[in-house]
Amino acid sequence: MSNKSVVLRLRKDKMGNRGVFLFDEDILLLKQLLIHQSMRATTIHEFYQALAQYSMNESRNVNGITNRLGKLTAAGVLVQSRVKLRGSYFLYHYRLGTRGVDVLVELKILDASDKERVVDSSRKFAIPSEHTEAMSHIANQIYISLYTNDTISEFTQTRGSAHKDFGHSRSQIDKIEENVVPDWVFTCGDTIVCVEVDTGSQRQHMIKHKYKSYIKHARRFIEAGKKVVVVFSVVDGTIFNRFSKNRDKRVSSIKQLAPPFNEWVSYLDEKTQIMDSEEKPLDLQFYAVSAKQTANLIERILIGSQPFSSVDRFQYAEDWMRKARYVMGKDYVLESIEKEQVYLPRRDPIMDCDLVVSVKPKGRERERLFLVIYGEEGSVITYQLIRTNGARLSKLNEVERPNYGRLLVCYDEMINMKEDVYGQQLPCEMWQTDSDSWVKAMSEGQKAAAPEIMHVISPFKKEWRRFNE
Repeated sequence: MSNKSVVLRLRKDKMGNRGVFLFDEDILLLKQLLIHQSMRATTIHEFYQALAQYSMNESRNVNGITNRLGKLTAAGVLVQSRVKLRGSYFLYHYRLGTRGVDVLVELKILDASDKERVVDSSRKFAIPSEHTEAMSHIANQIYISLYTNDTISEFTQTRGSAHKDFGHSRSQIDKIEENVVPDWVFTCGDTIVCVEVDTGSQRQHMIKHKYKSYIKHARRFIEAGKKVVVVFSVVDGTIFNRFSKNRDKRVSSIKQLAPPFNEWVSYLDEKTQIMDSEEKPLDLQFYAVSAKQTANLIERILIGSQPFSSVDRFQYAEDWMRKARYVMGKDYVLESIEKEQVYLPRRDPIMDCDLVVSVKPKGRERERLFLVIYGEEGSVITYQLIRTNGARLSKLNEVERPNYGRLLVCYDEMINMKEDVYGQQLPCEMWQTDSDSWVKAMSEGQKAAAPEIMHVISPFKKEWRRFNE
């Protein structure tokens, strides 16, 4: 589709506002500002660049976007505010001007009865906090990712405080034990994604409280046939320069604070009488990722690629084994074995790995076991499966021999494998691989070498190695 068709022409008026043609892309920006209230200039530049890439498959000149914002400001459609940072550097923000609000009313995007409220809110503009700026920028990236994905037909977005099921007045918040208000909410079909933007300032007890509150709050949605996905998005250097580009430690700490997922499954079963089926994902999911990965994750969730059910994970793990058997068949024998041969009988099976694979060099009897987990980047469930099965493997290795059993976490794509964070010291060896690399190796025939896999050598350090026994 093209975002350059003219929607409206505004003429010069007696208030000194200049005339301007408004295009589809400008109307989309006005709709964004209605929700965001204000957006910084860099966020709007990203917005226009992404739309140009989507509609015309070309980049847009930076000066051209700056000039466009100047024209919209001169026409009274936008209002510009600036804050001096240092020297001659300024930080620019834009919000709806009176004529911008009039356009939204004329196009029936905004009800006429709400006009004065929106205009008044814009006039009372204050420079947003760091958290609010980060929230707006991340939400805009998610919006762009969803809007430019043609497989997603309809979705809605709103601030958490304005959401009909989450927003509450301050007096109400104090009375509701399980209250939780996300920073942003995206909805597509029966899936509700709650975005929690994390700048690192919240203490551990607040993160724990959010987990518990979401678990309690999710009951009402699940009873209504909805699925709830909570994504903690950790602000990184792609949002603000003062933050490190690598926020692995913070991402890991947020995952670590989650209650065991078998506990929240039991709670929801008890309260909703909805038993989880192995053939469908849990109706409540938690993820923690860096800001740069957030939009891609939520896009995958809303197109239905994630989350995985336990049956999905088992099938994907078996599919990986078939690929590995094809590529490595000339040197190794790979066989799946029953979990009961590895695990102790008294255990919670919901915490089992997805597949146990025996790997044995041809002509030799000495084997190694791999407990395979098919992982999702950012998933708290993946994190907890790694932690639980790492502890189980440690006991197995004590009985058998050192390094007899290893963890192997497989992902769909290499980027997911590289970016996923565990961040804790494991009592056993952990390796990571991705399905796409094995597909590529298969395409090269049986003479091709097995792809390199990641060896997790410390909580936050990985290195490439060849697959060996």
